[in-house]
Amino acid sequence: MCSYLNGEIIPGERVGVFRLGMTADSLRAIINFPYEVVDAGEVIIYETESIKFFIPKKTNLLESISVSEKYQGDFLNCIRIGCTFVEVKNMLGDKWEFNEIYGSYTLDGIHFFFDFSLDLNEKYLYQISIERMDDCN
Repeated sequence: MCSYLNGEIIPGERVGVFRLGMTADSLRAIINFPYEVVDAGEVIIYETESIKFFIPKKTNLLESISVSEKYQGDFLNCIRIGCTFVEVKNMLGDKWEFNEIYGSYTLDGIHFFFDFSLDLNEKYLYQISIERMDDCN
C-alpha cells in the first residue's frame, strides 16, 4: 500500500504529512504520486487516489482534506474508513452531532460521512474530512 494512504488523521491539523494551512506550492512539492487538478470555481481541488485537497483561490492555503475508499489511516487510532456507525458512536459517545448542512456527523474540525443504509448497524463510514478549526461550524 502507498504510504500516503496510511497517515494519522488529526482534526484541524493534518492527515499524515499533509498539513492544513500549507500553500498550494508546498502541497505540490510533497505530492509524489499521481493527482488531477480540478478548478471548481472559487476552489482548486487536488484529487488523488482516496484523498482530496481543497485550496481556495482567495487564500491559496489548504483549507480542507477529505479521505475515502482505500485510505487506511485513522483517527484516534481506531476510527477509519469502513467502520460502522455503531462502532464510531461507541468510540465517540455523545461528543459528535449531526450537521445538516454537510450531511455528516461533526466533531471539532472533523466530519464523518456514512452511507445511506437505513439500519444503523449496517451504515458504514465512507469518507472523513478535516478542516481548519477557524472555519468549523
